[in-house]
Amino acid sequence: MKNSYEKGRLKFLSEIDNGISNKDTVFHYIKNTAAENNINIILVHGWRVKVLNRLEKVFLDSFLEKNYNVYRYVLHFHMERTPKESLYSGEYFVSADVSRTLKSVQQSVSDIRALIGHIKAVEKGKVIIIGLSLGTLKK
Repeated sequence: MKNSYEKGRLKFLSEIDNGISNKDTVFHYIKNTAAENNINIILVHGWRVKVLNRLEKVFLDSFLEKNYNVYRYVLHFHMERTPKESLYSGEYFVSADVSRTLKSVQQSVSDIRALIGHIKAVEKGKVIIIGLSLGTLKK
């Protein structure tokens, strides 16, 4: 990664309460600190993903070459947001509990909109959302 990039984690309280362990919204980011008004990319992974590298393998290098800021969203009930009692990443996101599933989608949309608001206020520049599989539903 180039020297002008900063890696980090953005965490904030979700506006939607979905119970269990999903009140904190998590985005991992790679931002270009040398350029202003960059294009900002939000990557949204698919269902049951265990790590954030699937979309990165396809897009990340070309985005960094173009000096884009990249934000990777961790969907509710996935990866570090997986409840301890869950058998696998994403188990509680889509399930027979229709109310929780709908709340998960609502919470994801709300959290991504909050990030877009943050980007427009602080980072400036255009925002593009790219989703894979279930992640495309959030766009």
